[in-house]
Amino acid sequence: MFSASDLRDTLLLLAPGFLALKIFAWRGFRARRTDLEWTMWSLLVAGVINGTLVFTGWPQPALLVASLLFAVALGIGLAGLWEWWAAHHEHALAPVTARAWDAVLLERSRWIQVRLKDGATVRGRTRTVAESATTDDLDLYLTQCEWVLRDGTRKPMTGVEGLLVPRSDITRLQVLQGKSTAET
Repeated sequence: MFSASDLRDTLLLLAPGFLALKIFAWRGFRARRTDLEWTMWSLLVAGVINGTLVFTGWPQPALLVASLLFAVALGIGLAGLWEWWAAHHEHALAPVTARAWDAVLLERSRWIQVRLKDGATVRGRTRTVAESATTDDLDLYLTQCEWVLRDGTRKPMTGVEGLLVPRSDITRLQVLQGKSTAET
C-alpha cells in the first residue's frame, strides 16, 4: 500500500522535471521528443532541481512545493533566455529546428505564393503555421489571399477572410520578398 511519503517521493522524482521541460518546450525550444526522451530529460532536470533544494537545506515537508515552484521558474527563465538568444541568432536555429518549414515559416509572418495540387496558385500572408514538432499534419493559414492567374495577374478572393491550406495540398511554396513583392 502507498503511503503519503511514497506519493510525495514519486511526485518529487517526476513532476518538477516534466513541468520545467513542458514550460520550456511551450515557450522556448520546440522539438519533437519521444516519451523516453521526455522521461529521461525530466528525471535529469528533477534530479538537478531536487538536488539543489536538498543541498541548500530545504525541509522535507516543503520540498515538493518548492521544487514545483522552482521548476516553473526554471522553465520560464530558460524559455525567456532561449527566446532572447534565438532572436539574436536566427542563423543558428536551422540545425535545431526540425524542418525547413519551421525555420522559414515560423520565423515571422511572410508573403508566400503556393501552388496547389489542383494546379491553382494562391498568394497570401502567413498568419498561422503548424509546427512540425507538434503535429504530423502540417498546414498554414493565409490572409489577404489572392488567386494568381496563369498570365501572372492576381485576383483578390472576395468575401474570404483567410485560407487554410493543408501541407498535403501544396506542390510548391514560394517565399516572397517583403510586402512590395506581394503588391506588384
